[in-house]
Amino acid sequence: MKNIIIVLLIATCGVITYLTYKSNTELAKSLNVLEQNGQLLANMRSRMDGVRNSLIRSVILEGEEIRNLDLTSEEGQQVRLKSLLSGTYTLVLYYSELHCSSCVEKQIKLLGKAVETIGSKNILISASYTNIRELAGSSYKCNI
Repeated sequence: MKNIIIVLLIATCGVITYLTYKSNTELAKSLNVLEQNGQLLANMRSRMDGVRNSLIRSVILEGEEIRNLDLTSEEGQQVRLKSLLSGTYTLVLYYSELHCSSCVEKQIKLLGKAVETIGSKNILISASYTNIRELAGSSYKCNI
């Protein structure tokens, strides 16, 4: 009888040891998945912060507030944006040195085709460069 109890205790200890090992292995896998998800979440939060900042900048530059913006003409003169906007609708194409050059060129070509419909007085092309010489040398110039 004692032998049976000892065998049962040893078997029980073996089963408990196996189940503990299996549980720890599954726990380690779960922790690894959680860590990976945490990294993905941090990456997504960073991207969301970037989108939020872009959205805030866009909202600040929308509507009435953008009318108070001062621009510098190609000749170096300060011009208030409000003075460039027509009384009705004005189509504004904005690009900077960070934008894809082929995309900008394509938009300007499409814009050139639409001048008859829109009217050249209702189109404003604005560009932003850290070095004005780069703007002067850009291939984006267009006579609309």
